[in-house]
Amino acid sequence: MRLLSIIGCLLLPSLALADAIAPAFRLYGIADGLPAVSAMDLTQDPGGHLWIATRDGLARFDGLGFKVFRNAPDDATSLPCNDVQTTLATRDGRIWVGCESTGLAMLDDSEDNQFTRIAPDPAGNGLRGGDVFALTETARGDLYIGTYAQGLARLRQGDTVPVALDQLMSLDPALRTATVLDMAVDTQGVLWVGTLDSLWRIDAADSDTPGPARKVVELPLVNAVEMTRDGTLWVGANAALFRRTAGSDTLSRVVLPADAGLVESVVDTDSGDVWVAVRGGLLRLRSDGGSDWIRPRRCARSIARYRCARLAARS
Repeated sequence: MRLLSIIGCLLLPSLALADAIAPAFRLYGIADGLPAVSAMDLTQDPGGHLWIATRDGLARFDGLGFKVFRNAPDDATSLPCNDVQTTLATRDGRIWVGCESTGLAMLDDSEDNQFTRIAPDPAGNGLRGGDVFALTETARGDLYIGTYAQGLARLRQGDTVPVALDQLMSLDPALRTATVLDMAVDTQGVLWVGTLDSLWRIDAADSDTPGPARKVVELPLVNAVEMTRDGTLWVGANAALFRRTAGSDTLSRVVLPADAGLVESVVDTDSGDVWVAVRGGLLRLRSDGGSDWIRPRRCARSIARYRCARLAARS
């Protein structure tokens, strides 16, 4: 099981509103076709569809309704799990799915419902863990895979079998067996990795031999690692938020509301606003330097019991 708390609903805000107007939210739940009341991760594909990882399957939202993908025990081409921990739409249109216990899966045509499965490697040279918690894509199209207690693996663009990262480069033992919670690649090709207790960087992530890797700082529960379009690195660690602007080597702490709680996710929008999902609600850091603190009871009627955990901005 992923160690993080999860969202109790799917809230889609209208992000194109003027700053002076409070965002309007619509609540989606099981009655609307969402397979579960828990959304573990969100991603948007090149066609504009929103994909939602849940504890009871993978859902695709087209703006009108949900299409749900689940495991069929007698079908080897179905989703290999129902407990979906993470999902990523890569630039080539493929949908990657990180599962609880059963490894990785890929859907390259959402209309045929057929998944390609990548199971854990018993020999330990490939995907070592079955619990896949984090996925990210490099500029070249390589896929980095973060697992529970088994570190990282990389799947090169065009390959079909991932390789454990310590087969490609020298790794600190702490990173080799780390629980990876989130990852992002910056414009310089550096892979930033958040684990249970540290933020790491791995240079030359696209290289045949990546590295070197080094621990940047020890932080508790590095749950959110995001790159925004202006080149800023955002790091959520427990109840703290940090940012590193392009060209800087310094992580600066961002002041959060006192009751914000655990930082879950960060995303930016076309307007330049940055949205931060925290246990206590949503924080919008506006491009004009201002901010808006949106607590659950202000998001929509009768959702005070829900908490925000994952964000995605639809184009």
